[in-house]
Amino acid sequence: MAKQRTCDAPECPTIITKDDSYTWGGYSKPKNGDKGFMAVELNGKRTLKRIYSCSRPHYRLILSTLETEPEITVERGFSTFVDTWIVEVAPYRSADGLPVRTKVLDVAKAKSAFWVAEFGDAPFATIDGKMINKALRRLYEKKQLGADTRNVYRKILRNIFVSARNDKLVSIERFMELFGDGTSSSKGLVPKQRDRGAGKKCQLAFTKAQRLEMRGARTEANDDPTSIDSRNYLYAWAAFQIGINSGAREREIFALRWSDIQPGFDDPKFLNIERQVEETREDEQRVISDFTKAATSDHSAREPRVLNKPYMAEVFRTLKQFQREQQMRATVWNDNDLIFTDNDGGIVSVTPVIDCYRDEVRRLGIKWEQRTGTSKDGVAEYGIKSPRFHQTKNTYVTSCIRDLNIPEAQVIQWAGHADVDMTRHYYDSTGEMPEEIVNAMAQLDDISESKAS
Repeated sequence: MAKQRTCDAPECPTIITKDDSYTWGGYSKPKNGDKGFMAVELNGKRTLKRIYSCSRPHYRLILSTLETEPEITVERGFSTFVDTWIVEVAPYRSADGLPVRTKVLDVAKAKSAFWVAEFGDAPFATIDGKMINKALRRLYEKKQLGADTRNVYRKILRNIFVSARNDKLVSIERFMELFGDGTSSSKGLVPKQRDRGAGKKCQLAFTKAQRLEMRGARTEANDDPTSIDSRNYLYAWAAFQIGINSGAREREIFALRWSDIQPGFDDPKFLNIERQVEETREDEQRVISDFTKAATSDHSAREPRVLNKPYMAEVFRTLKQFQREQQMRATVWNDNDLIFTDNDGGIVSVTPVIDCYRDEVRRLGIKWEQRTGTSKDGVAEYGIKSPRFHQTKNTYVTSCIRDLNIPEAQVIQWAGHADVDMTRHYYDSTGEMPEEIVNAMAQLDDISESKAS
């Protein structure tokens, strides 16, 4: 069930959900067209606050009465609040209020239990940056946990403080003092953890030669092209091509519909990405659901341009032909307009398809040096590994910026990133610059020298 909240207007008992007007959110930066934000005065400084309102009249009422943020007067202990947070907040995604995967909830429970053991039922106002940083250091000194794992603990604590801030247990100034605003220029007293040597440049994207190799990946597992294994190898090959040429994440790829290819699969200029496939467990059985998803940082769909359009048209035609054959063999067919379908037209399971991708990458011998995800004595460790499927997104970002010289501002929008820092995180700076750019740089030098003379 989606998360719910009562309208903020005085004496209004109306229950509102994500689908209603002016509903969910917290303190944030303004976004174009978002009328749910209002400017308020906080300790002499102008900031923005999301209003939780069931109607426009109530929105105007709150706007006229809320001039300053109420003082933090309610005191609740940390562990008492976390007990409620685990039940009411952690099980749901902040973007749309839908349930998170079981594994995600298990991580939240385990990591929040660590912080409860550290702080007990101390008031939020007494928890400072020194206490949090000491706890994170102990995770390294006693358990030898790497920076990535320690950052998961930090993320869960930050999420708890976000909820406490929304419930007015922590002021926004206190929150910003501890965690900053999430950008590289505002790190706060509890910055993200970092292993020594973690800044080493490693290959992040597939090279042109490796992309061509993956075009020749298997599309059948055996002599029976109608088998489930053959279907999964075909889907793995096609999903890889879509990933490196659109920047779509794997679970977004398998939620794509034919109508999302614009203007059509024979002329794929851009994709409409607004959903992802989620896999959850109910009564020990895997349940696949197609959830509507906010695909970008501003909770809206994105439309990335498709690279290598002629080749991608061939990929989509191959998938269309395969789906026609599926329909002919099917006893019952549920037409959901999906590109990747199970044998009855339903949503396909993502995990076995990604397993086939891994098999092909290993078979083709595609490997490069990467972080192993561990550290030793506080120093980041590296090793030769096969690339993850998610690095198709790195490939798309790198191709747009380095090979096609597309402005970063445009790539940020296509990739669905919050800011340029995230886009640069995906950019592979280890490859050689295209010859055209090198030549242009040389010509610029010639111009400069002629003017100087």
